[in-house]
Amino acid sequence: MRTLVFWVTALVVLTVTSAVAAEVVPSKIDSVTVYTDRAQVVRTAEVELGAGLSRIRLEVTAFQVDPDSITARVFGAGELYGVQYRQVPVETVPVEKISGLQERLNTLQRQLRGLTDRRAVADKQRSFLDSFVDFAQTQVPREIQTRLPDAAVLETTLSFLARGYTEANERLQALDVDIEDVKRQIEQVERELGTLRGGDGRSLNVVEILFDSQRPQKVRVEAAYQVGGARWQPLYKVAVPESADAVALTLLANVRQKSGEDWDDVTLSISNAPPLTGGRLPDLHPWIVDLPRPPGPVASRSLAAAKQTDAQMAALPMEAAAPMAEAEVNRSLMAVQYTLAQPVTVASLDQETVVPVFTRSLKGDFRHLTAPKQDSRVYFVGRSQADGELLAGPLNVYFGGRYLGRSQLAPMRAGSPFYLNLGVNRQVLARREKTVDRIRETFFGRIERDMVMREVAYRITLENTTDRDVVVDVLDHVPVSRTDRIRIEDLQYSPEPTVSDDQGRQGVLRWESALSPGGKEEIEIRFTVIHPKDINLPDF
Repeated sequence: MRTLVFWVTALVVLTVTSAVAAEVVPSKIDSVTVYTDRAQVVRTAEVELGAGLSRIRLEVTAFQVDPDSITARVFGAGELYGVQYRQVPVETVPVEKISGLQERLNTLQRQLRGLTDRRAVADKQRSFLDSFVDFAQTQVPREIQTRLPDAAVLETTLSFLARGYTEANERLQALDVDIEDVKRQIEQVERELGTLRGGDGRSLNVVEILFDSQRPQKVRVEAAYQVGGARWQPLYKVAVPESADAVALTLLANVRQKSGEDWDDVTLSISNAPPLTGGRLPDLHPWIVDLPRPPGPVASRSLAAAKQTDAQMAALPMEAAAPMAEAEVNRSLMAVQYTLAQPVTVASLDQETVVPVFTRSLKGDFRHLTAPKQDSRVYFVGRSQADGELLAGPLNVYFGGRYLGRSQLAPMRAGSPFYLNLGVNRQVLARREKTVDRIRETFFGRIERDMVMREVAYRITLENTTDRDVVVDVLDHVPVSRTDRIRIEDLQYSPEPTVSDDQGRQGVLRWESALSPGGKEEIEIRFTVIHPKDINLPDF
């Protein structure tokens, strides 16, 4: 008989006799895919089945489980009838298992007390070293006033302190790790004991699989479900050598979870796909153009109606050293998923777990960027293009092995250019000043008119004080009118901008200026604004 793999993605309600065997089988979490606000967990088990219909139950201890997300697969000969997430009563308490878990709990608590006592001793040893240093800080200066202390004694004392602090700190760090591990094991055992003893509810949360086995056999079962309390955020590291001829961008995943289940040595994947949460598709209503009409009486809407409308608005879609082991990339039509190369353990403690995903050598060029109207500083940047896989997130910048600080990688569309901020270059200077701002009156100034003509001009000065050639991208803008009552005329540039309406932004200009060592360049911008006198425009 051919062995088949069955997949069930919907709840199937069946009427079966109570004689069908039901068993909670031991299982473990095999793999986890983490999204930005939840996680997909795959739990596996192996179970011996007899011929006929069986209920296979896998216990789930997660706090928040989406029942609609439950799926299951059975690797064996037979037919899968259904799968569901449910609570089942604990009919008989397995006394032997409870006794074993209680004994293990007692052992772990004794281990914790021993580790805590050892840590207290190590802490006292370090406190003794601190007291010794405090004493030396007052005693040694007094001795220096009368005589120089013996050099051999000082060297021996310093060696003793260095060795003592090193050993004490290493011992404390190791003990902290052991204490945290034992505490996590105690929490796990206490959860298992609470489940077996039943508490007030005396029930278990399980994924229940109904399978009709064709023959006695050993089958492998997989159950997948989505849990809350889990998330990941991107964290970037960019490294640029002193030669500024390359840039290595590393993506790290900052994973946090407090789902109620520990992920021990699991195959961990991260995905940038936002799970579907009931968002509505966009729609259009008739576009009615009409003459203005007097407003009618305003009907007050109830609080319930207001809440319903607000919920509908919220549901609408919004615009939106040694080489490192690379994660396996799986690109789909809607998302990118990375599966890490090594198994990962993430405890359910809501602590940060940072894992490397990939390092990429970006194509692009290095140059400088300034927008002196907003910021007179000149930034050294690496200009590249987004490839659709980079999410927004913090960016730690290293230049020549030195940490420069943290920046932010902004959200971007695939294929659009973006800049990596590598820090301020104080040897390249930019200054913007207003050179003309005067009002001309029409009709030779003798007749008062209702229009004002205002001439405005600016000068941007660039200077390269380094000993090498630099390229500077200069950003500036001119006013854009959206009404015929305000006109922008006589636009003049010297030199002409390299790009007008930069990246589709109307009125935003970009110049690419090549400066030799010690070189200077000036950019002139001039325009005229014509507007009615009764309109107060912001200062230019």
